[in-house]
Amino acid sequence: MRTMNVRCLLESDTLYSQRHVIVENLPRWCVRTRPCIPTTIGQLLPSVHVFASHLRTIVGLYLPVFVCNLPTTYPELWQQFFQFKTELSIEDYLALLERIHLQSYSTPLNADEERRIQMIYAALIEQIRLANYKNKKSVFLLSTQDQQFYSSNQLVLSTDKDLILPSTVAQLKLSDENDHHPHLGLFLNVVQVRRVTRADLSLSKDIPYQPSRSLSSKLRNIQPYLFALAEHHKVTNHSIDCDLVIFEGDRLALVYNNDVFIHEVSVHIHQNHLYVKQPWQAEETMAVLPYMLCKQFRLPANFEAELDRMLKEQLLNSVDQYFIERQIPVQAHYFHPELLSIGEAREKFATQIDRDNTNLFFHLPPSLTTEKLLLAGLEAQDSKWTGYVYHFTHLENAVTILRERKLKARSKLSNFKDSAAVSVIRGTRLQAKELVRFYFRPLTPTQRCNENLGSPELMQRFGNKPMCPVPVFFRVNLRSLLSIDNLRWKVSLGNLASPHTEFDCTPEIVRKFDFHYVYADLRTERGKYASQHEFLIESELDFDLLNDSDITLFVQDENARMSLTSFFDTFHYSLHIDP
Repeated sequence: MRTMNVRCLLESDTLYSQRHVIVENLPRWCVRTRPCIPTTIGQLLPSVHVFASHLRTIVGLYLPVFVCNLPTTYPELWQQFFQFKTELSIEDYLALLERIHLQSYSTPLNADEERRIQMIYAALIEQIRLANYKNKKSVFLLSTQDQQFYSSNQLVLSTDKDLILPSTVAQLKLSDENDHHPHLGLFLNVVQVRRVTRADLSLSKDIPYQPSRSLSSKLRNIQPYLFALAEHHKVTNHSIDCDLVIFEGDRLALVYNNDVFIHEVSVHIHQNHLYVKQPWQAEETMAVLPYMLCKQFRLPANFEAELDRMLKEQLLNSVDQYFIERQIPVQAHYFHPELLSIGEAREKFATQIDRDNTNLFFHLPPSLTTEKLLLAGLEAQDSKWTGYVYHFTHLENAVTILRERKLKARSKLSNFKDSAAVSVIRGTRLQAKELVRFYFRPLTPTQRCNENLGSPELMQRFGNKPMCPVPVFFRVNLRSLLSIDNLRWKVSLGNLASPHTEFDCTPEIVRKFDFHYVYADLRTERGKYASQHEFLIESELDFDLLNDSDITLFVQDENARMSLTSFFDTFHYSLHIDP
């Protein structure tokens, strides 16, 4: 090859063989069809089955490379003559990996062979990308376990930079360069190596976890402030209203494949389940919890500090003061007509309610009376409204109630100022008009609809505005109410204005009550429904059956307070201003 003129070898010289085969160039035909080319694997092969010398670095002794004491590259005319393979196909690379695997049974891998494997991976990644190769292949690849090869579909690779899998897990061994290759995923897809992220880890089933009533209540109580912050910062695509089930345990151990211990964490989220290491107020947990909650609620990073502050505050009064100083209104001052959409709402949330109540009742004594079951479920919520029921009415009606010392059902009244719209009253079932109706909280959709001069948006819907120009709230101690002998009471699973709402005083109805969301913010769908649960008393409530201290009144401002007290020489009840 050093002395021959390759141009002569390329000249056409037609030859007819005895078998009448036309050969245009005999030398070229010979090298391409006859096993005459020496190779690195010790075999003579036709040139078209042999790889060019420059591929020897990556191919080594595993595939046939032309053996010749020439530079690794030679003139293009010689390549035109021999037609050596000048590049490896994807199938060639995979075959090369298989040869290396088979060789490892007899000869241990050395550093050069490991580098060769990584070179093959790098070349394969690029080839797969360029060819848009989609075929799935299972090949034996080098693992991190003592130079052992495993079928690629049995190997895994952690693609989270902070997730370090233990040595007991068979992992694909990669160089740093290949591990950070932007198109590594294409290669992993082809060879079916499973990528492992934190989402693939689960909590150990050997550690008990229980519902975290404390953190659940805390998040529910600060939910209005989160909504207010989101509205203030014009964040609209959040999921503050997501269904989040919270558990706690003494330790959180993450495992892979159900039994391989990875490490311990203080907070873990899987789908809509949040797990925290107790106590969740500890520094270790709080260092992570605001970040994880922001991620779950789809809130920007600047909300983390706000969440951290609210979670750490013992009293909501401090949070209120903080929002007042920043001039961020917590409760929305505009009315949403959809608040009154109270159709068959329980069916929409039945699965969630039953799940939450199962967790709640699991920690309560099994033999509670219906009254005690209702009280225990409400008191477990740790809300500032817990322990009371609320009735609001117009100032004139409040004066009559206080003079008669009785709260009467609508059917028992003769001189009464309606707050609700006429069409709503007409559409309410007759049975509801035989009941004194309380809510378990203030700030219900009905209150938002009726209080003060009502909402102009409702004129078209109802034909007239519901309104309660000067609302007065009666707050009654629920435990004292339920202590009244022979009190005929019921609870409703929604607003009695809906004909679909169930109500009764049976354990079955109480167990369907939405304790978890009855105090939630109205900007949550489930909170909008649960806030309308009612406490009902047949016919009337006689105040003489209660202590005066069991009843507290609230008005919006000083003018309302003065107007109400002006009707009485002596006012027997505690009266507060709450705008």
